[in-house]
Amino acid sequence: MGIARRATVAGLAVLLAVAGCTPGGSDPLPTPPQLTSNATLVTNAQDPATLRDGGQLRIPVTRLPASWNPWAADATSDTDEMVDAVRPHYLVYDAAGDARPNPDFATAASATHDGRTVVTLDLNPKAVWGDGRQITADDWVASWRALSGRVPGVRAQASDWRRVADVRAGEGPLQVVLTFASVDPDWSRVLEHGPLPADGVKDAAAFNASWASPDSARWAGPLRIAHVDRLQGVVTLERNPRWWGARPRLDSVIFRTIQPEALPAAFSSNEFDLFDVGLSESALTLARSTDGVTVRANLGATARRLTLKEDDGPLQELPVRQAIVRAIDRDRLTRTVLEDAGGEGAVWSNHLLLTNQAGYTNQADATGLTYAPDQAERLLQDAGWVLGGTNGSIRAKNGRPLSLTLTADPGDAQAAAEASRITADLTAVGVQVRPVSGGGDLSVERVTLSRYPLEDAAASLTHSDSEKDLARRIADEPDPIARNALATQAAAQLWQQADTIPLYQEPQVVAVKNGLANVGADALASTSWTAIGWTR
Repeated sequence: MGIARRATVAGLAVLLAVAGCTPGGSDPLPTPPQLTSNATLVTNAQDPATLRDGGQLRIPVTRLPASWNPWAADATSDTDEMVDAVRPHYLVYDAAGDARPNPDFATAASATHDGRTVVTLDLNPKAVWGDGRQITADDWVASWRALSGRVPGVRAQASDWRRVADVRAGEGPLQVVLTFASVDPDWSRVLEHGPLPADGVKDAAAFNASWASPDSARWAGPLRIAHVDRLQGVVTLERNPRWWGARPRLDSVIFRTIQPEALPAAFSSNEFDLFDVGLSESALTLARSTDGVTVRANLGATARRLTLKEDDGPLQELPVRQAIVRAIDRDRLTRTVLEDAGGEGAVWSNHLLLTNQAGYTNQADATGLTYAPDQAERLLQDAGWVLGGTNGSIRAKNGRPLSLTLTADPGDAQAAAEASRITADLTAVGVQVRPVSGGGDLSVERVTLSRYPLEDAAASLTHSDSEKDLARRIADEPDPIARNALATQAAAQLWQQADTIPLYQEPQVVAVKNGLANVGADALASTSWTAIGWTR
């Protein structure tokens, strides 16, 4: 649910339709062939013009923010969620996480990559802050200074703005020129929300202390914060009378605090209009049994992977790790674990990209390291791990049994189901698996991939000079097609290295009241606050 997920994420073919990725010149090149994805929206997509004019949307949150500055060091995901509809959005993202400029705020964008990435952004002259002041390059300069460490005493979150070496006005106050420290293929990430107003970030006192209350003058979105009731834990948004874009269909949006464990029952009692079910079987069952409710499921931004501890023991051997890849039936594991989760999920076979991101390649198929238990046995046999023991079911080498430990929390139903399937599959090829509460040779973990999945590729590419070279080239390649080719090559090496094994992509499951349109299981898309509404 885009409403409950902020601050992450980007596609591979970012802004190419309007922002030319030119290696040395200043004129945008023709749009290159686009990378494709299978991403979809499950949001009851409707033409906003056909929806009711008016109505209310009630959304749960965990707590109200102490500061309304979304970049403050103590800002939380709840802060991001509540200010999302009232702050600027210079980019909008589709279901695959690919971005394009938002014409409400940016009328044009272009980038050059001659030694450094230089981005030129033309601002919409209609865009104004809540007090009517035009959004200008001065706001961008002030925000960059505050968020890049150039203003002493500012207590801010780690920010992508630190990648920018200079921000200045271009040809007038409505053009911004951002010069990055180096060639930066993920430059668009800095543009997502744009600036805060200059007077709110001009010095440490303004940045740290002046955001205790949600001053409407400091926001620029289709809605504005109308009322905050801290005693009741309620924030009310209403239409922004200064908004220059499409008229929001909703009259108001209500955020109310509630403890997560109480949320399913509260939703069932008609206290909210939507909530993120997650993988809770009980919450899903309750939602499905509630009259007037629809469950919308899609592929989400999280996935599960198996980590192999290769610092000692049998997992130091590449054939053993590759045998584990070939022994685990990931398709069956996915079906077993997610059969009651409300969504099918997807087998995941690429370390760097999710299945619904542009340019995804199934590396199990591409490398030939697919599920094949007979080949797993051959790999082990050829590596000297032969069947033996009292019943001949456990492999050994030089008198040492092939015995591994698997971290599994018996109180976690998902982890227990994963451990059961992995144990059964490995036992079938002669690998003994013992459960432990922590520090196992094998462990399953949840990972979240962002809309900018290749930004952190270097963290995975550390095993060889070849991988490190690929990491550098991925970090420096601005052309999305060439970059994806490098990422595909890197993902193949990671799959063959097999120190982690991608298992499956988890579903995104959202319960919504019938008639609610343009919101729900939206994969990696951004939320369109003007389009959400109720059918007639």
